[in-house]
Amino acid sequence: MKAANDNKRPVVGMACSQDDVPDFTQLVYVIRCCNCVKIGYSSCLWRREAEIRRLMLEPTTTLASFLGGPYLETLLHRHFIEYHIENEWFEISGPLKEWVDAGCPDDLPRILAERSSAA
Repeated sequence: MKAANDNKRPVVGMACSQDDVPDFTQLVYVIRCCNCVKIGYSSCLWRREAEIRRLMLEPTTTLASFLGGPYLETLLHRHFIEYHIENEWFEISGPLKEWVDAGCPDDLPRILAERSSAA
């Protein structure tokens, strides 16, 4: 008789990689759709990308991801508040457009986190 876990998959917890290996690292992501970006976080980025693709009527592209969670997400939301549309969506305009056009370099999240921890 086979044990319930003979297939080497985790019994508890959410498997977050495509190989069913649990990964609880949180990532902040930037996903583009048309002239907007969604700045969010997830502990399972590939699954979150698939969910967003299913919800959107237009194609989406993941522009960047950074180690971090709700704290870093909030810092980026506050930094780009002028371009906020609703929920986690922002219009690509002004400094946000410059950052996106530059490939969403990771120096911005790092600088925001450093400024916040120094305050």
